[in-house]
This record gives sequence, C-alpha cells and structure tokens, in this order.
Amino acid sequence: MNIDRLTPKLLLKTIRDLAAVRRPPGEILTLHLLHAADSAAGKRIKLELLLHEITWDTLKHLRQRQLIDVNTAEPMTFEATITAMRADIQAAEITPEIRAWSALYHRYFAPVCASSEQIGPAVGVSPRTYRRWIRDGVTRLVFDLQRRELEAQ
Repeated sequence: MNIDRLTPKLLLKTIRDLAAVRRPPGEILTLHLLHAADSAAGKRIKLELLLHEITWDTLKHLRQRQLIDVNTAEPMTFEATITAMRADIQAAEITPEIRAWSALYHRYFAPVCASSEQIGPAVGVSPRTYRRWIRDGVTRLVFDLQRRELEAQ
C-alpha cells in the first residue's frame, strides 16, 4: 500500500469498522504488514491485533516513562478505565501525547470500551474534546503505521 493513502480518515474508519465487527476498507488490507496472512479474514484479524498492540504498547511505554502509577494490566472495568484516563490526563501536562494514545486506546481497544459521551464527562471534559483527543491519537497511529509499512516494503 502506498503510505500516502494511509490517512487518519481511512484509519479511523477502519478502527470503527473493526470495533463494530464490520469488514474494514479493502485498501487497508493491502498493507505489506499484513502479507503473512493468506485470507481477508486473516488479514482483518492480524490488523486488529496490530492496532491493539501498537496502541497499548505505546501507552504503556509513555506511562512507564512518566512513572505513572497505574496498574499495567488492561482495565477490566469502566471504573478502572476512568482511573487510568485521569492519571494519563494529569501526565499530559508533561507529555501531551499520552492523552491522545490513552483516549484512542480506551475508546476502541480496551477490554471495556465506552463511548466518548460516557468517558469524556467521567474524566471532566466534553465528549467533543475527548473525540479531538481520539483524532490526535489516530493521527499518531497513522505515522507509526506508515513507518512500519515502509520498513515492511
């Protein structure tokens, strides 16, 4: 896949499709990163695992770098999600990117996902602000995927 075609808009649509158990756009399944899978279903699964892994690993790394005292396991309750998000928001004063990765992870990849309308007010921001953080996270994820795709080509 030409990395110029891997845009935040395409990736957000892909993430939403995967979350809703719909087929992602066919173009994204042409990523060289997915060539090890030999079927469309295999590529979809590999893509979902890859996006989760990148998002979660990046968030954990940023938390460790900022010495954030949050359980390193994935949050299994809505309350744990909110506690983790609040810690990440406080750390964003030093490392703003953590807020974007955290918003993206907790909205789409955490074991207990919730809507922007639920998470935003629970962490003290409007759903609109929370969606803006998600878009920032998607943009960062696009750059990471583009770099990995170049390495895979």
